[in-house]
Order: sequence, then structure tokens, then C-alpha cells
Amino acid sequence: MAIIVTNRKKPYRAIIRIHRKQFSKSFARKVDAERWEREMLAKRDAGDLAPLATAGEDLTLDQLRERFEKEYAQYRQTPGTRLMEGRTYGMYLAPYLGQRKLASLTARDIRGVLSLLSGQLGISNGRVNRTRQILGCMLSQAVHWELIPFNPVTGIRKLPEADFAKQEAIQYLTQEEAARLLTWLQAHDPWLYPMVRTLLNTGIRFGEMAALRPRDLIRGSSGFYLQISRTYCKLSQQVQNRTKGKRSRMLPLGPGMSEFVASLARGRDPEGPLFWGAWSECRHPTKFRKRFIKALKGAGVRGVRIHDLRHTFAVHFLEGGGHLYDLQKLLGHQSMRLTERYSHFSLAMNERARGLVDHGAASGLTVVDGGKRVEVLPKRDTNAELSLRTKEKAPQGSVVRS
Repeated sequence: MAIIVTNRKKPYRAIIRIHRKQFSKSFARKVDAERWEREMLAKRDAGDLAPLATAGEDLTLDQLRERFEKEYAQYRQTPGTRLMEGRTYGMYLAPYLGQRKLASLTARDIRGVLSLLSGQLGISNGRVNRTRQILGCMLSQAVHWELIPFNPVTGIRKLPEADFAKQEAIQYLTQEEAARLLTWLQAHDPWLYPMVRTLLNTGIRFGEMAALRPRDLIRGSSGFYLQISRTYCKLSQQVQNRTKGKRSRMLPLGPGMSEFVASLARGRDPEGPLFWGAWSECRHPTKFRKRFIKALKGAGVRGVRIHDLRHTFAVHFLEGGGHLYDLQKLLGHQSMRLTERYSHFSLAMNERARGLVDHGAASGLTVVDGGKRVEVLPKRDTNAELSLRTKEKAPQGSVVRS
């Protein structure tokens, strides 16, 4: 797609390539050439311009999905991602587009299915966008395999999703509630106590905690660390040698947690599970969830999710004076945008920002100069008043120049 300038009577010539076919037209004004390009792209997205026949002319979308799983997903996606996308395709795409020929599939058809999901069926916009993304990845691979000339999903916009500011408030336990829960667990459920204490004091995800081994406890020069490099996937029921953020991280442990985790790892198989009796136990997280709900009721603590223990760690870390950047590394967030959800819990940040700018105060304007607060008098002294004040404060024997 380009606009070139020629020496003809209509100098602006627009060239666009759609479905391996080139279209061109000349115009007297550049704005008309740009408008024609937009109209041609709109026709392409609406399916008005029929694509050329390709090798995938008789191939259905279900058949493409089978090939996609065998030749792409099996080698480039984790088992959990492959299972999740397969379920999404079976629920939301196969009933409506599964038997459609790839050559006849247009953006208008796909947009109609997505509108049906978000409108009549009431599927959330986030899940509809995820469905659109899965279909787009399949059709992009079909273009790479030269089954179709063009991916019709590229002309479909994502639906608006709720912003972080509009989402539900973060749920977390207060210091008193967390202490009450651990006290109850220590007395009534010693099996659940080590795992909940670890989640509260490290902020790791449940899958990362379930995949911990004794060898992941590393002694450093300044104390113990937990190496987070694996996670348990509940969909595939397997332990994966990667985390959700696709990178490992080291978590420093305090003196209490260092001694506690070291006592758990002592005498265990270095390659075995740290918290479970056998690896088969972590494949049933329902048992953990049921006992966790029972513990909340027994301790008289309001109902929260297991993942809210991660929020609890983040909030208490910032309330204790921790830095937001350090919290991002501890939680394993790839983007600071996720960590910024907790920024308003940082008491240290609030105290640093309090009163740094105070316009209209009685004592004058407060400004920041090199990190220090400097007060500027609201009224500037004249030269006569300044000279008089200097003479009054000058010590005996000193020379004052007027």
C-alpha cells in the first residue's frame, strides 16, 4: 500500500495489494487517494473483494484446527495453553464456524459471531477478545502455510475491556486477620499451615508454591532464598519448568521464614515436593481450597480467594515501606502496570509526597530544592528594609556596606 507522485495530469497514484491482486488509481489530490485506500480496505474487511483460489479452498475451520494443534500448538505452546485454547475454540467457534470453508470465511462472518457471543450469549468482552485472538492466530498460520491469502481477523477491532481503575477493589487480609488465620491453622490444620504461611510471606502464586522442591531453597551470603522457576498447571495437571512470566526469580526470605522453610526441607528428597507427601497430591487443588475455606470460617476471617493471599503480601510489603519497583520483581510481573494497582497502599510514598507542594500556605510557598523543602516568604523585602535589618543583626566590629 503506497501513494506515489508522477508527472501526469493526476499526479497522485494509489497502489494497494489485496488477496495477492494489485489495484491502482490516479487522483488529482492526495487526500482523494488516501480516501480511496481506506474504502478499498473497508471492502476487503467486509468481504466484498473475493480472494483468489488457494490450496485451502476445500479446507474447513475444524480441519485447520486439527492441523494447527499438531504442527503448531504442540511445539510452541505449553500444555495448559493448548488445552485452554482448545476448549475455547470448541465452545465459542466450532458450533458457528467449524464447518465453514476457509476460502469463504470473511471478516463479516467472524464479526457476526463475536457480536453474538458478547450480545445474546452475554460473554464478557475479555473472553470474546481472547476468542478473537485464538482465531486470528490460527488464520495467520494458515496464511503462512499458504492455505489462504489473507487473514480476515486483522480488520476486526478488539472490544473495550474494563480498565484497572474500574475493576473491583483488591481484596486482602489485614495484619490482624492474617495473624488470626495462621494461629488457627497452627492449632487445627498443621497440613495447611506451612503452605498458607508461605503464600502470605512470599506472595508467590499457588502453582509456584505447589511446584517448590527442597533444592529450590538456596543459602546465600546474607540468608536464604527461594528460587521460583517452576509452576504447576491445573489444566494439564503437570509441573512445568517455567513460570507464568516465563522467567525465574529469587525471593529473599526473612529470618523467621528462612528457619521455617529450612526445617521443612530438612531430610526430604531434594527433587521431591517441599509441601506435599507426593507429587500426586498437588494434582488435586480442590482439597486445598476446601480446607482453606474451612480455615477462614474457623478463624472468623472474611472470605477471600487463595490468590488474595498474594494481594495481602503486596499490600503489607508497601505498607511496611517497600518500594514499588522491588515489589514488581518479587511478584514476577513483566509490566509495572500490574504492580501499580497497589501503589496507593504505599504509606512511605504518601509521606514523601505529603506537603512537598503547598501553594497559598500562611508561611509562604513551599517548593522542592534538591529533595529539601524550602520556604519562600510571601512578601519580598525592599532594599531599604533589608539594609536596616542587616545593620541591626550585624555584630560589633563588623563592616556593613550600604
